[in-house]
Amino acid sequence: MGIEVNEDYILKRGGKKSSEIETAELVSTVMHKGLKVDGIITSSDRAAFGAMVALSKVGFYVPEDVRLISFDNSPYTTMSSPSITAIDRNPHELVVKAVELLISLIKCQKTEIENTIEVSLVKRDSTR
Repeated sequence: MGIEVNEDYILKRGGKKSSEIETAELVSTVMHKGLKVDGIITSSDRAAFGAMVALSKVGFYVPEDVRLISFDNSPYTTMSSPSITAIDRNPHELVVKAVELLISLIKCQKTEIENTIEVSLVKRDSTR
């Protein structure tokens, strides 16, 4: 049940270069292999910029050919053209939960280590 995962479509950066450069290289490689790609979700806004550059260089347009979503929602996502749809990871709530956990640990209180932070999808031009 659900969507079958094709491991060929999961790209893992090595962490040796900036996320923009590594993502651009990975996306370029995939597109040159001729794999059919209609959407990309990146681990960060910077990686999304790299993906957008690579797509453009190989003749694909966002969102006409490939839709793009990033995972951050920094202010920079609104500055690109097209603006980038993003998953807002709710950094304020993340910090609040982390500080609460840290204070509990410092006070040697029993704590709930597992927390859930709600995220939201901020739709912009890169997926229209």
